[in-house]
Amino acid sequence: LMLRAVVDQEVSRHGAPSIHVLAEAFSRAILAHRDSIRRDDPERAVDVCFRMVFSAFGRRLVYGPVFESPREFMWDRFRLEQSRACCAYLLGSGTEDTA
Repeated sequence: LMLRAVVDQEVSRHGAPSIHVLAEAFSRAILAHRDSIRRDDPERAVDVCFRMVFSAFGRRLVYGPVFESPREFMWDRFRLEQSRACCAYLLGSGTEDTA
């Protein structure tokens, strides 16, 4: 469905709202810890994390576990590493530009 949505407006029209619901649930869960987020714009930072995770998991589902790299991760390890990457981004210090 992810590949089909790129070329089929009907699939995209039905799929996008479901993904938006998932994004909102993800955001609510993470923003419950807003005070720990060290980014200038917590909502944007959480949106960036959702996009990274959604994209990474989607690519893995579509292309398999060794598309980008020959090193294969089991799903549990992949999930853990994605979680660590998001935590490092959300909890790390850094100055954001305005672009």
